[in-house]
Amino acid sequence: MREIKFRAWLDLEQGPIYAPTARYHIRFFDEGAILEDYSRPGHLGEDEIAIVEQYTGLKDKNGVEIYEGDVLHSECLGYQVVEYNVELAGFTCGDTSPCYGDDASVVTGNIHENPELLEA
Repeated sequence: MREIKFRAWLDLEQGPIYAPTARYHIRFFDEGAILEDYSRPGHLGEDEIAIVEQYTGLKDKNGVEIYEGDVLHSECLGYQVVEYNVELAGFTCGDTSPCYGDDASVVTGNIHENPELLEA
């Protein structure tokens, strides 16, 4: 069975927050998601709109977990973005190719911190 976990980006310059944690709770709604801050007892703190990405349950050849928004590189496919495809009800790399964690793919970055990987 696949482990269900998420990472959330609040400030793209500071990197991802892996959530939920003891400090954060993800609340989903139609327009997106909010990360609620539970760091102070009895206080929700600041609600911030978050970009939330789900763990695929796969790892690359180096054992790095693969999340939505990651850029995978393999010799045969080049650079591909991992996305969730609603019609296929699964994670894909590129348009409709199923996403696989295998001995040939490597997470080289993500679309937030490394958009230049996709320009080639």
